[in-house]
Amino acid sequence: MLVTTWTDIFVRVSGGETPPFRPPIPPNDTTNDAQLIKLMRDCWDEYPSLRPEFSTIRSRFLLINKGKYVAGSKKSILLNNDN
Repeated sequence: MLVTTWTDIFVRVSGGETPPFRPPIPPNDTTNDAQLIKLMRDCWDEYPSLRPEFSTIRSRFLLINKGKYVAGSKKSILLNNDN
């Protein structure tokens, strides 16, 4: 099945396919892309116990993003220390 929209991806990921569906990842062209792709794949691990904790995801994302805000937002859940 060809995936063409975010809705398609959501339906396939949440649908519980076997093996689990993972959206295609475009080839990376920078070091940051490679680090982000590695983080994404770690989060998609088949075994939940091997997936990173949210605090680890947050730390790795902030390192990748060099501590910048996300998508122009002044407040991001990744930057909220109240979690």
